[in-house]
Amino acid sequence: MKYTHRLTAFAVAALLAAALAGCDNKKEQSKTFNRATQGVELSFTYYYDGDKVLRQDANNTIPYKTIGASNKEQARAIIEPMSSVYRSIKGVEQTIDYKDSYALEHLSVDFSEAKIGELCKLPGSMFTDCSRQFVSMSVSTKLLEEQGFQEVK
Repeated sequence: MKYTHRLTAFAVAALLAAALAGCDNKKEQSKTFNRATQGVELSFTYYYDGDKVLRQDANNTIPYKTIGASNKEQARAIIEPMSSVYRSIKGVEQTIDYKDSYALEHLSVDFSEAKIGELCKLPGSMFTDCSRQFVSMSVSTKLLEEQGFQEVK
């Protein structure tokens, strides 16, 4: 009788340990891509598991002269109407910090909340297939490299 209880306890403990280890096997990874063009600096960081992108952060430096503005107020008048569109999408967060001669944009997309069909409508969207159920890391890497982005290693 004691042997059966010990065996059962051991089996339950082994099953629990295996289940916990199985949940911990996949780790979130990240890749960062940078590109500078005409004074604009773009940096995209993708967080993914396997080929599925979980979220993306973009940090962009936008000199006012590149958008035809000469100061903060003019830049704000140009950027804010476009920026308001981003704020209406679930899973998307955007902030813009206006400096003396440039704006710092931070954009974060949580793909567990955001719908790709909605994201396709955003200005600057680079989706190739708006009907997809998830964002592919391999497709994203290829697309970014084709557009001149360099992976930061």
